[in-house]
Amino acid sequence: MNKIKLMAQFFNTMRRVHKVAGLESIDVKHSVATPLQVDALLHLNEHAKSTASELGNHLQLSSSATTQLINRLEESDFVVRENSPDDRRLTVLAITSKGEDAFAKMHSSRMSKLKSIISLMPEKDVKELIRIFSNLLEKIEVQK
Repeated sequence: MNKIKLMAQFFNTMRRVHKVAGLESIDVKHSVATPLQVDALLHLNEHAKSTASELGNHLQLSSSATTQLINRLEESDFVVRENSPDDRRLTVLAITSKGEDAFAKMHSSRMSKLKSIISLMPEKDVKELIRIFSNLLEKIEVQK
């Protein structure tokens, strides 16, 4: 099988795993959040007062994709834009209490789903999967 077909099969399999495992979106009291939104909330929870560009760089998103993501998070009342207390020219993102609560529930739900999925696999296979993904990440990071 050539490399292009292998890559397509790999990405298709990853998408299917994500979808079948129920990791595509998480419903928290009728506020549906995507995995990307959960990752954004995780970053903002750990790095208070991040700028949009810092969030976009962390998530490896374009400026327009970052803006769209922040707009959706703002519409859900998960984050607010504020003027930076250090530099009034900058706008920073702050997670709201609703965002913190939603993040805790979403993160817990995601971890619970992942735990149940991984429990279906032998420990040896889980370790091998971690090894393979770690190797893949190293290769990707070297190419940056």
